[in-house]
Order: sequence, then structure tokens, then C-alpha cells
Amino acid sequence: MNPDKFKALIEQKIVQLQALQLEARAACDTVVLDQSRVGRLSRMDAMQSQAMNQAAQRRREAELIRLQSALQRLG
Repeated sequence: MNPDKFKALIEQKIVQLQALQLEARAACDTVVLDQSRVGRLSRMDAMQSQAMNQAAQRRREAELIRLQSALQRLG
């Protein structure tokens, strides 16, 4: 496979990851303490979901860095 095809694939993956990051930002927001609206267990679920989303966000950021580095190496 020639370098231009690799560049195109990497650029496409970068665009996809950036779009995912934008979509997932709201899921990483702080969980609001509102006991009248959310019960304790539901809040714990929300906090766990938030932590999982933050971890996924960090993985996407690391992947973006690796892809951008690969793109630079390709020229």
C-alpha cells in the first residue's frame, strides 16, 4: 500500500475520533447532585458512567496523538 493511502486512512480515522470526542463531551460533564431528581443509586450509576466516558475520552485522545504522530512520520 502506498503512503498516500495510509495518509488518507489516518486522516479519516482522525476525523472520526474528533467527531466522537465532540459527541462525548456532554457525557463527561460533572454529575449534578439533585436528590429530588436522581436517587442515590441512579447518581452512582451516573458517576460510574461519567468515569467510563472520561476513560474512553482519554483513550481517544491518546489514539489521536498516535495517529497524528504517524501522519507526521509519513511526511
